[in-house]
Amino acid sequence: MKVADYRSEILIYLLNPDYTQAQAQTGVMTSVGYQARFYPTVDLFFQACNTEPPHLVLIDADVFNDDIEDFYHQIKNVSEEILICLFTSTKNMLNTLQFISQGFAYDYIMTPMVSSLDLIQKLDRATELLLIGYENEELLEELEGKNFKEVVESIASTEIEPQEASAEIEPEQELDYDPVFEFLQEVKLIRDKDIIIQRYMEKLSTSLNMTPIIFLKYLPNQLALGLKHSVFVPNINLQGIGLQLRGVPPNLIPRHLENPNELPQLHAMMKKVFNKESFFSTPFRMDDKVLGIFVIFDLMKEKYQRSKMFYMLDILELAYRSSELELRNHQLEIYDMNTKLINRRHFMDRLEEEMDRARRTSHPLAVIIIDLDNQKRLFEQLGEKSFEVLMAQVGKVLRKTNRVNDIVSRFHSSLFAILLPHTPSMGAAVKAEKIRRILESHQFSVLQNTEFENLSFSFGVNEFPSLASDSDALIRGADEAVEQVKVAGGNRVCLATPPPGFEPEYQPIQVEDRFKE
Repeated sequence: MKVADYRSEILIYLLNPDYTQAQAQTGVMTSVGYQARFYPTVDLFFQACNTEPPHLVLIDADVFNDDIEDFYHQIKNVSEEILICLFTSTKNMLNTLQFISQGFAYDYIMTPMVSSLDLIQKLDRATELLLIGYENEELLEELEGKNFKEVVESIASTEIEPQEASAEIEPEQELDYDPVFEFLQEVKLIRDKDIIIQRYMEKLSTSLNMTPIIFLKYLPNQLALGLKHSVFVPNINLQGIGLQLRGVPPNLIPRHLENPNELPQLHAMMKKVFNKESFFSTPFRMDDKVLGIFVIFDLMKEKYQRSKMFYMLDILELAYRSSELELRNHQLEIYDMNTKLINRRHFMDRLEEEMDRARRTSHPLAVIIIDLDNQKRLFEQLGEKSFEVLMAQVGKVLRKTNRVNDIVSRFHSSLFAILLPHTPSMGAAVKAEKIRRILESHQFSVLQNTEFENLSFSFGVNEFPSLASDSDALIRGADEAVEQVKVAGGNRVCLATPPPGFEPEYQPIQVEDRFKE
């Protein structure tokens, strides 16, 4: 899915009384193809919403902070599908995150914008989510609206050339719709793709008098087909069963996958492993890409049997696609797709979970906020695309330098955060210094042929319960520590200080310092 191809179909309304700012923001949106309109007053904004509902609305939370909840209900009365995104400043960030956590907004955009890229990326992310939702609904409607009899009889009326020479075909039997209907009802409730494939094989095998079936998954990187699923296969060791395609000319592999009965390797495997010389095989495709092949230990000589199999395969493809769309939707909700780190919204959810766990176990919980120094100069020299490549490389370094249970997030354009469970303040400070040195010495390929030989970052460290009372104070204290580093010239670590008169909620259990020099 290429989001840029759909921008012209997305209608965006902006509520902002600042004419100059709103004009600049809509200018950015229209320059990349979005339909964008701005309204300076609430009355004009909702009059437009009721007349021609938009797909996405952007509201300046700094101006309308007290009205966001009311606006949410009014907008949802127009259409439940409208997404709400808030413009917010650093000063109003905590309120904005609260609105998002309560479900009154989908996402936020920082102002003033360092670059237009942040706005475009957020809009593209929202657009992709809308498109996935629409496509998913269409698939589910198609899945729900299948007319069994018409489709099966249509398929049954089509002549299908057998892949193997066979004996005289017996007279057609009356079509049995039960396995098809049961499969349809089951897959509507299943979201795991492997389980969907397994259910398909079980239902098909049952309708074929417990005929064994296997699924060989295509592994393009290994040029091989490996056994992934099986039903009613004789009691033999299936570990490591598969076949290599390295001897097949590369230009012929797609054709052989589409017509697996042409593969001599498949015939050799079936004879050697399963003692089967005749069988029926068919590819499983998704978007013109073969994911694997089903091998049925039966020629299925009767036309109605193949009709049933192909119809169920059609349902399988729809259900499989629906599962993939749901997974993609879930990933968009959680991850920054450029850096593959979790986004700020999900990080804040995880922070609350870890805060509750820290209270229950009386352990410390630390956070590190990391901000790129000289961001504006870097962005101007690299440009938007190369800057994002750089941020992806930074994210990769951060993923590699953290423990499995550490939680790493891309907070904003060049702002990152790391949550460290069971970690005291001094341990987190040592950890931050190690990361600072790694980043400072790392050779980022995208910086070649620029004036920047190395990157530097400002680090702020805070810890609950010794230095902060709750999650908001934890983030705020780390942010303030970063600002202190920026004022001092950047490229160092600063430990937050508690407010005057601060009393810890509890004395944390002493834990082993994993980051000790």
